[in-house]
Amino acid sequence: MNVAINPNKALWEKGDFTRVATTMREGGEALVAQFGIRQGMKVLDLGCGDGTTALPAAKLGADVLGVDIAANLVAAGNRRAKDMASPIAAFRKATLLICAPNQFRPPKRPALDH
Repeated sequence: MNVAINPNKALWEKGDFTRVATTMREGGEALVAQFGIRQGMKVLDLGCGDGTTALPAAKLGADVLGVDIAANLVAAGNRRAKDMASPIAAFRKATLLICAPNQFRPPKRPALDH
């Protein structure tokens, strides 16, 4: 059985992008500040990597879910969340589906603020 390899996933899992992400930490914090993220907000970070923006949002008290296609980055984000003792930041591996607006069916879960 041939399993199709997602080239985007393969790219992001190929290298150590957590090293690159360390150079973007200040930018992630600035972006979160610019959005006005605050305690109690629900935030979805798509393409979260290792949490460059998700974790600063969680530090401010937001309930954050980070989603990324790369398992290695999701694992790194979960490690970083654990290291900062963040009970409100969670990371999940997922492939995002793009569809036409008339095909979209929103999930049955609470709305997100950002």
